[in-house]
Amino acid sequence: MFMGLIHRAKLVLAVILVQLRYAGLLIISVFALKKGLSPYTFIVYQMAIATIVLAPFAFILERNSRSPIDDLVHHCKDNVAEPFRSCAPDQNLYYMGMKNSSATFTSAMLNMLPAFAFCLAWIFSVIGAALIIIGLYLVLWGKAKDQSPPS
Repeated sequence: MFMGLIHRAKLVLAVILVQLRYAGLLIISVFALKKGLSPYTFIVYQMAIATIVLAPFAFILERNSRSPIDDLVHHCKDNVAEPFRSCAPDQNLYYMGMKNSSATFTSAMLNMLPAFAFCLAWIFSVIGAALIIIGLYLVLWGKAKDQSPPS
């Protein structure tokens, strides 16, 4: 009983610490952006610091897991293509919005992203289903015309 309570308290404390770190990052980010730091420069600094902090762990923990050719392929895929299609555009929009509004608004909107993503996915799935049905009818209609008896 007592150990379960300690375990739950650790989980709650971990969540609180993550939220405090996140709030501190937002405050520092807004302060830096309001002082005139470009959002693009801020993202470069953020990525450079993350690389410096995480690279030793990746090198030590992953050094025996892949062959050299796999390392080259994964390096090119992860370090060249990935930033352009995932986190960099997202962070550019995030920090541009933060520069033009407040940290409170930005953090509230960040929590709304899953809802926006769900709504867009639902809308595009409905549109996709409609296009599939229309395409199916067009194919069947074209085949029916091909199979109609000559007059």
